[in-house]
Amino acid sequence: MLYHATQSKDIQSKNKKDTIMKYLQYIIHVLQNITANTKATQLYCKFFLSIGGAVAFAYMLTTIVQAQESQSQESQNIDVDEIVALVDNNRIVRDGLTGKGTMRITDRYGTRESTFDYVSKGADYSLITFTNANQLGQKVLRRKDKIYLYYPDAEDVITLNKSMFQQSFMDSDLSFEDIAGDKTLTEAYSAQYEGTEVKDGYESYVVYLSAYNPRQESYPYQRLWVEVNTGLVVYAELFTRRQKLLKTLAVHDYIPLNDIYVGTDTVFKDVLKKDSSTQFLLTDVSIVDVSVAQFSLEELRF
Repeated sequence: MLYHATQSKDIQSKNKKDTIMKYLQYIIHVLQNITANTKATQLYCKFFLSIGGAVAFAYMLTTIVQAQESQSQESQNIDVDEIVALVDNNRIVRDGLTGKGTMRITDRYGTRESTFDYVSKGADYSLITFTNANQLGQKVLRRKDKIYLYYPDAEDVITLNKSMFQQSFMDSDLSFEDIAGDKTLTEAYSAQYEGTEVKDGYESYVVYLSAYNPRQESYPYQRLWVEVNTGLVVYAELFTRRQKLLKTLAVHDYIPLNDIYVGTDTVFKDVLKKDSSTQFLLTDVSIVDVSVAQFSLEELRF
């Protein structure tokens, strides 16, 4: 359970508020029954108003402190590691995932689309096969931390050097590094719970991630908005080691699939690119039993 009972503290807080409110109501009642025609009555008014102002100020401070205490208590009652585990469960499908997709790139030159078939297994293996006319048969294979490109016209497989991982993936807002093999967030990051917030219509936990080893991660710091009911990241901000914002991710639609949730309309934005975005639309998504042999270099040429 992410939440635990806090009933006793709520009762104490309510009792404090009730006492203050009763005193304020008494002051207002007295003032309403006083006529301000004599000097003595005016002094009474000033006296009660000064007390009332002090009590009102005290009430405001009490409310602020109680709100802070409530937020602190909520943070203590949230198991942030459990939230991150739910995120990992949605990100990494152990058996295998297949589907069809459209990559829609928008920049200063306009909008262009690529279509593709997709298959993956766990965090280490994926194969993208492009199906649109001008990229037909091109493939991108990921095996753990290695990426291979296949161009049917050249009938050759190119091993992508790691120094090229930060280059744009097919002129999109993603880099090749973004599609490289992933560790789980639990393995790579410590997590801090920042509260709840409605983001793009989704009630979400806000979680801030800090990499255990910042030099080894593409985005050493991340802020995630995790939908409360699904554990799906519906929005993310990705930062550099100096905590400068690099990219954002927004999920506009998703589907349930067995015990996980998969984003079917996701928009990535590289904030360093002006007026640029990349939208991924997925269809025909299913969980299947996929063999690792399907991701061999020999299979890549077929």
